[in-house]
Amino acid sequence: MAPLRVSTRSVTCAPECAGTLYPEEKQAMKRRTLLLASLAGAGSALAQNRPAAPAASSVAVPGGHLYPSKPVTLVVPFPPGGPTDGSARMFAKSLAAQLGQTFTIENRAGGGGTVGTASVATAPADGYTLLWAGTSGTVVAPALWANLNRPLKYDPMSSFDPVAMAVRSPMILVGTPKTPGGNLHDLLAASRNKQLTVATAGKGSVGHLTLEYLREFMPLNTVHVPCKGGPQGMQELLAGHVDLFFDSVQFCSPFVRDGKVKPYVVAGGTRSEVLPNVPTVSEVVRKPFEAYSWFGLVAPAGTPPSILRVLNSAMVKATQEPEVQAFMKSLALESVKGTDMQFAVTIFSDYRKWAGVSARANIRPEDS
Repeated sequence: MAPLRVSTRSVTCAPECAGTLYPEEKQAMKRRTLLLASLAGAGSALAQNRPAAPAASSVAVPGGHLYPSKPVTLVVPFPPGGPTDGSARMFAKSLAAQLGQTFTIENRAGGGGTVGTASVATAPADGYTLLWAGTSGTVVAPALWANLNRPLKYDPMSSFDPVAMAVRSPMILVGTPKTPGGNLHDLLAASRNKQLTVATAGKGSVGHLTLEYLREFMPLNTVHVPCKGGPQGMQELLAGHVDLFFDSVQFCSPFVRDGKVKPYVVAGGTRSEVLPNVPTVSEVVRKPFEAYSWFGLVAPAGTPPSILRVLNSAMVKATQEPEVQAFMKSLALESVKGTDMQFAVTIFSDYRKWAGVSARANIRPEDS
């Protein structure tokens, strides 16, 4: 059997010894350098144990042993419960079954995802400590702090080796049935006469950044209302205390289906399968516009490429499993399969985009 154990504990971020660099690890460092150069030039129904499949995908790594030959820790930088934790557990279950080893979920919450993220950045690069990376902790927080010349203890591009993106959800702008108009142009017209209040999950959240990004394409007259998380933001909207709310399709779609809120636009590259009748921002402004909340698997920088290939292959297979697809669909999450390079490009481009938006809008971290 390949049991999936769950533990939850708070940790402090302390550097750990990364160990000796093997030749393959040195190649990985060179690979990251070339990757960054190319990017710069380019501008819980979970965790049901099941028998493990034979570890046919195991590979030899420096030291002469097979990977994985012992349990793997998957750090989730948020508390148990919610889409981050739920998606991590479902993929961990699949990885355990495919690779024949236990994948232990460890919730290391704090700092908007930065505590757990930093702990993996300083972990040994041997494939046995991995991170379920998310937009907020991996790219948004580093972007906000870098703008203050107070960088975090990790860098989105150089501290991690991307494995694969797993799931994503586009952002969506919603209002109540009493909110003016039925489309973005109606909101623009209404905002000329009255400043519209827009709630988000908090100052410097993906929703907040998406709002300011949208204002660069359409001059909406709005005032931001930061809340303590998405649930409070939705409560403010339903109570009529604010006009609009910006959050993910994953969070807002149940309220849309129940008729409690009115959708205006989604921020995906294409229309959402969950809400196919809602236009994209790109359709309205006639320019490319994307804003997603995503999760995926990364490893500490310097992890041997052979291990990264095994993990990427297992992640791609996981996204194709009917059980995984059904679970993600139940959460209104889009399954994503792709290469480590594609995930690296997303991390780089999102970091650059949100760093620029936050600098232009003078958005500071919540606790700065």
